[in-house]
Amino acid sequence: MSCYSGQCLCGGGYFFSNSQSVCVQNCSHHDDSYLHYKDWDLHGYNANIFANVNASTCASFCNQRATCVLFSYVPGYGSCYLKEVTPQDFPGDWRARPGVDVYQRTCA
Repeated sequence: MSCYSGQCLCGGGYFFSNSQSVCVQNCSHHDDSYLHYKDWDLHGYNANIFANVNASTCASFCNQRATCVLFSYVPGYGSCYLKEVTPQDFPGDWRARPGVDVYQRTCA
């Protein structure tokens, strides 16, 4: 577990398993709930982009895609970036980024 912005979360790219209450590296079945990494971003790797939406709508778009594992969201602009990769896949592109939030799906 790691702590970001005063909140302890799974390390970037690890999934929180709701059934086991631990962080896991691999997940075969994602939940429709998310861990929120405030002021972090996985830069690039956008599978889909949506504008003028709220975070809840962005989560719904991600939930509708079996391959979506996280999204970056820019609250100030309503920008939503769906991603099919995690920071474990590209650790060099996982970085602190004020004004951008990452929401990563949890594991069932």
